[in-house]
Amino acid sequence: MSELRAFLSIVLVCLPLWSVGQQIELTGSVSLHNSKYETGEIVYVDNVYITAPFTKPSNTDDNGSFSLDFVGLDNGTSIDVQAEKSGLEVVNGYDLQQVVLGRKLPLRIYLIDKGRLAESQTELYQISKEALYKRKDAMIARLRQDKTESDKALKELSDYFGHEVTDRYEAEKELISRIGELERRLPEFAQTLARQNLDFASAYYIKAYEQFKAGEIENAIRILDSAKLDESYDKAMAGLKQGQDLVASGRELMEQSALQIQQVADSYELKAQSHYLLFEYAESIAIYEKLVEIYLEHGLSNRKLLVIYDDLALAYQDNEDYKRSIYWHEKLIELAEKLLDSNDLELGRYYNNNALILNLDGDPEKALAYYKKAEEIQERLGDSLDLDLATTYGNLAVYYDEDGDMEKALDYHFKALKIRRDALGEDEAVVALNYSNLSGTYIAMGNYEKGVDYQQKALSIRERIYESEHPDLANSYEQMALIYRDFGEHQKELEYMEKVVPIREAFFQPDHPIMPDTHYNYARSLYEAGDYEKARSILDKAWKQWGVIFPDRVYWKIDGYYLYGMIDRGMKNFPSALSNHQKSLDLRIEEYGNESPDVSASYFRIAEVYRDMKAWELALENMEKA
Repeated sequence: MSELRAFLSIVLVCLPLWSVGQQIELTGSVSLHNSKYETGEIVYVDNVYITAPFTKPSNTDDNGSFSLDFVGLDNGTSIDVQAEKSGLEVVNGYDLQQVVLGRKLPLRIYLIDKGRLAESQTELYQISKEALYKRKDAMIARLRQDKTESDKALKELSDYFGHEVTDRYEAEKELISRIGELERRLPEFAQTLARQNLDFASAYYIKAYEQFKAGEIENAIRILDSAKLDESYDKAMAGLKQGQDLVASGRELMEQSALQIQQVADSYELKAQSHYLLFEYAESIAIYEKLVEIYLEHGLSNRKLLVIYDDLALAYQDNEDYKRSIYWHEKLIELAEKLLDSNDLELGRYYNNNALILNLDGDPEKALAYYKKAEEIQERLGDSLDLDLATTYGNLAVYYDEDGDMEKALDYHFKALKIRRDALGEDEAVVALNYSNLSGTYIAMGNYEKGVDYQQKALSIRERIYESEHPDLANSYEQMALIYRDFGEHQKELEYMEKVVPIREAFFQPDHPIMPDTHYNYARSLYEAGDYEKARSILDKAWKQWGVIFPDRVYWKIDGYYLYGMIDRGMKNFPSALSNHQKSLDLRIEEYGNESPDVSASYFRIAEVYRDMKAWELALENMEKA
């Protein structure tokens, strides 16, 4: 068999023949997949073994043709068809399941040399991934340019994300997160594209497919012009109606029109996927909803409808419309539970996705029920490197963290960590996140030693995989600093805060809201380490930034006066220390009432100053108030 014989296709046409005993004939032919696309003519294949329930098996003849006869069955009966030939595997198995006898739309099934489909899927996955990361890198480069270009990029991303993004740090962070989610979806897109038979695709689809394969996703969208697709769909519907009116003489026209409807549906799907990859969720959603209408109206493949429901639900989720996402997830699960075996890993993935959106929408109990369903299927059928199972374990760990069941949370964190390390290795962002989550759980349990250990593991990975000025590194350094502050190890606290400040000062404008808080934490670390002069200088900087950014807010004045008071006491400037602590105390009482624990802290600090001044009665009076 030549190189082209790697791909095979079977064209099945269901033709009802009315006779005594109700006989229905299912005819079809087998040909090389994409042979016409690649060579200009279809190459037929013989000796393909075709089987189905309630009928004798058939082999394709020299012309690739076969026929199956069904007696005593009604039009509309669903049967499963199988096609076998040594060395080949089924490509679009969805279409072989639930074949409806007497259906108007021809059923096309594709076979492929074992291993070649995986090669094609891998190639398309890499193309999609490269295009995705090229767009990410270009957008990040624009965000880091001058203010004019950066503002334009922020506006575009705000439109993409469906909510306002106000600064480049937040934009980059969300962009990287969304790219990660899209990358998780790319294997599904690659599988869909690899299984598409181009011999029966429309000219629009083929042109768009070639642009997509070249990494030119925007060109693919332009080719798949919605107005032209609508016109083609309307023309197909008119032809279908005309064929129905003509009945016998119009059978060929009906089949051509039905094929055209499938072609238009395939083109809509590619366009919806392309919009999704460009974060254009509203456009993607509109097309997916039209696809659902087409599939339901014409009785197209229910298995393929599962994929469309899933894509639509996730598009609504990424567009932050959780109610609509839940609606389509429920439609998906309702159909999946009818079509899929209870032991199907795909069903487990659908359960997990539904649990995630339910949790985001504030229904943790219902989310837990679906997480457990996913876990049960994935544990029973998955292997030791199943990253979907790791995701389920991670989601369950977060659920139990929030629920306060730390022992269960730890158990699931470790289960997720083992799979991710075994499958991906150590130097992966998701492994670092796993370590950081473990740290948070241990600290919540009061085990600071392990909390530090796991946070350090997370930090070490991020230092290896990120550039030295990456903002996520600053976040990790700050987490370490705050842990050591709670630990009372103030030199280590200061060491990490001194790594935070230059990264954020280089990345953010001085009027960014994160900067005064950064300088405040740095000043606090300097104070704890005993460097009072520098602490006061850095606190002055934070105070000025707060005054510009949040002039009407009280919290920074409360914290600022409080830290000024502690620094003044360290410098033995007791009158200034008393004045600042009193200002903080007055604001706290005004803001939170006299019973707040923070009010107690202010009384305690005032008592400390009076004690240092040897004003014992005033020290005791304030200590009693505390």
